[in-house]
Amino acid sequence: MLISGLEINVYDLTGRVVYTSSFNVMKGDNYINLIFPAKDQLYLIRVSDGTKTETLKVSGVR
Repeated sequence: MLISGLEINVYDLTGRVVYTSSFNVMKGDNYINLIFPAKDQLYLIRVSDGTKTETLKVSGVR
């Protein structure tokens, strides 16, 4: 089953959007590589499918 419109936004800790993209994914486990100019700091990654939103805290490493 295809779920379209998965949106990923990456924020630095000041709230500035540093990366945004949309993907079409299949139901189940999916792996997506996010490539953006990361610094050695924490980032918030917000993933939304239009009905459900998850936010993850990750550490950027150069």
